[in-house]
Amino acid sequence: MRPGVELSNTEFPDDELLHEQEFIDGLYARVDALRGDTEDSVTDALAQGNTPQQARLERDILVAERSGLLAALNAVDGSLCFGRIDLTSGEGHHIGRIGLRADDAERTPVLIDWRAGVARPFYLATGHTPMGLRRRRHITSEGRTVTALHDEFLDVGDETRTGHEDPSGDAVLLAALNSARTGRMGDIVQTIQADQDRIIRAPHRGVLVVEGGPGTGKTAVALHR
Repeated sequence: MRPGVELSNTEFPDDELLHEQEFIDGLYARVDALRGDTEDSVTDALAQGNTPQQARLERDILVAERSGLLAALNAVDGSLCFGRIDLTSGEGHHIGRIGLRADDAERTPVLIDWRAGVARPFYLATGHTPMGLRRRRHITSEGRTVTALHDEFLDVGDETRTGHEDPSGDAVLLAALNSARTGRMGDIVQTIQADQDRIIRAPHRGVLVVEGGPGTGKTAVALHR
């Protein structure tokens, strides 16, 4: 358990789960819309007939860019949003594998990419150094369905906490460690620990040596860098 943090278990009211499910349904609807628009854009670009060399170059750049976006959108099914941070200022942000903006005039951010600076407190905040956080929420899903929520209150006096203490420590991390092995490297962005996050985000100033015992996540950290 992170020092100075009070944990609540997954015994949440149904309306709390429903609220997160409705929000994540909206995120997936946005992903589906973006995917459709991107596929149409690629199809239209590839359907262009004989064009001048400059136009072909611009088309190829567009196709490569949109194909990369399409690959990113296809990769998030089942693991789009895995967390939320609530700040003492009253603001809140959902954290996920990619960043998303609403389809409105302001292009309002609705999902923060885990690599963004705004998401750092999700990985680094503790009770002793809360980094402006009031609560950190882990969201567990199967496919597109939210199956569990797990809150960490960095202010143990917070009146919104459930009062259900979990003495076992970081339940989300333990669940990941105890999950069935598949023979393939799993996605660790949900369970990155503070030391791993510092390595992943360390400035690229040359060769970085990552040391650790077997099973400590060296390869996963290096790949996420």
